[in-house]
Formats: sequence, structure tokens, C-alpha cells
Amino acid sequence: MRREFNGLGFLSSSNHVNTLFIPQVKLPVQARGGPLSLVSQSGAFLVTRLSCFSQLPMRYAVSIGNQIDVRLSDFVSALGQDPETRVIATYVEGFMPGDLLATALAARKAIQSGKWVVLYKGGRSAEGQKAASSHTGALAGDWELQKALLKRAGVLVCESMGTYDSALAWLAAFPAGKPSRVAVVTNAGYESVVSADLLVGAVAGHILDPGEVAQVKALLEAHKLQELVNPRLPLDVTPMADEEAYLACCRLALGTAADTVVVGLVPLTMRLDTTDPARMEAFARSLLALARESGKRLGVVVEGGPLFEAYRQTFMRAGLPLFLSMEKALLGLGLLAEV
Repeated sequence: MRREFNGLGFLSSSNHVNTLFIPQVKLPVQARGGPLSLVSQSGAFLVTRLSCFSQLPMRYAVSIGNQIDVRLSDFVSALGQDPETRVIATYVEGFMPGDLLATALAARKAIQSGKWVVLYKGGRSAEGQKAASSHTGALAGDWELQKALLKRAGVLVCESMGTYDSALAWLAAFPAGKPSRVAVVTNAGYESVVSADLLVGAVAGHILDPGEVAQVKALLEAHKLQELVNPRLPLDVTPMADEEAYLACCRLALGTAADTVVVGLVPLTMRLDTTDPARMEAFARSLLALARESGKRLGVVVEGGPLFEAYRQTFMRAGLPLFLSMEKALLGLGLLAEV
């Protein structure tokens, strides 16, 4: 039976198909393959995600419009059976009659097979529902009841676009397992303070045991940082730390019971090279290698202005999750830990 949908189009990495109605001069992207597939009721949401996060390892990306024939649950079900898709990300403004339950059941089946299903819903307020009905013809509903059903099925429901984007950044790079204990290494005192405030609840900050404290002290002495740095987590290595010091600290942190390391790089220090592409790429590849060797998550935060966009892109090209603030990185982890 032939089935149709009236969305903006789709990308497929498996056969290099791009049917999006956006010229390449405006959106020069292709799905490059990976564990993430994105299903969006809004075409604009889809293309802005592809534009802003072009380095995401996307397997499929599809806009489903007002679901005149094929519905959200159909896509979730199909992707749940796709062995290459490990993260199903969705943006929805409303469910067609009967499709909320069908979507929840399809999501639960996918989650039980080891996948993640992530959802952001537009049109949660009365005014938002009016806007959604005029945009995609989405049907209004009681969001609290819808959310309860979806969460019971195991769906990762995001309450803000910021946490949605952060969760996808983490999951696209590291789709296996859930975070629970985090080590932060940064060169900024305020990032260490902010992270200490946020590492509570389901995801906590790792506390060094006496043996690990001794290792940190020896490492700091080797890099002549012992007079500047307190040997505790979150670890503030100060602006005097260079790439080698960072790598040594990350290697040590990944060797502890922490399952995730977040690296804060405020790039205005002269000790970090943010101009030489070869050195930047070597640093990014080394961080990724440490994560892969340990089998743990490692994400990078670069808080700096437009001057450092090339620096940020280097880590994204390497396949590391990249965040614009420590808060966004840690809130994303916190959301993953709560499911």
C-alpha cells in the first residue's frame, strides 16, 4: 500500500537522499550517518536543527507536517526497528486522534530494545496550542496527561529547547548508558562553582578518594600548577593550564569512578592554542581518544565569543559533544540521569 506524508522533506544517510525544499546554498548539509534520527512535525524546526548542529551524526531526518497519512507513531515504530538508529529525537506540536497512545507504545518498545526516545512538544500552553493549530493543524490536548503517559513509557521529555539540544549532543556522541557521577575539569573558577551547584540529585559530582587526591597533587606538581590549584573536584586548573595539563587531568579523571568528564575551556587564556588548526585538531582528537579508551563520556564546554567559533567547530568535527556553557552541559546530563 502506498503511503504519503506532506512534510518539508527528508534526509537519508543510507542512500544519500536529500528531498528538503531548501537550496544547498542555504542548507549545505547531508545526513552523514550515525546513531541519531530526527522526526519533526515542523519543517522549520528540522532545517534549523540541521543548520545549527550540522556536525550531529544523523542517520535520518524527516519532516512529517500535519501527518495527513503517515503519523508520528509510524516513524517511531519504524526507527525502533532500525538497528543503526539508537536515538529517536522528536519534535511534535500535537497528536492525531489515537496516536498519542500508539506513539507511547512504539516508544516503549524501542526503549525496551535499548534505544532512547527524546521528545520536545510545542504548544503546551493555551496560546501555544492556538499557534500550533494554525501552523500544522495540531490537535490541542492536556499536556500534563500527555507528558505523564509518555514519561511512563520511558520517553525523555524535555521541558526546554536548551535541554533538548544538550541531551541530543550527549546522546549523539555517547548513546549507551546513563550518567550518574561527573568529574569537571576547567580553567575558570566560576565554572567550577557553577558545576558544584548543578551536580546534585540523580547526577552527582565525583569526590576524589585519598589515593586520587595524591595522584592529582603529583600531576599538578609535574605541570608546575601545585601552588595555584586545589586538588579537588570540580578541578579548577586555572588559566595557566595548557593542553598537556588538560589531557593529563582528563586521563586521571576518566580513571576514577566517574562515568562522565566535562572539560571547560575558557579560550581567552594564551596557554590554549585557538589559532593553529593542526594543534587544535590534535587536542580534540586526543580528548576523543581518551574517552574511547576509557569507554566513558567526555564533553567540552567553550565559553567565548564569535572569535572562537573555529575552535568550537574543531571539537564538534572530532565527534565530541560541544556546549556553549557549563550549565547547558550539566543540565543535559541531569535530564538523561532522571529517566
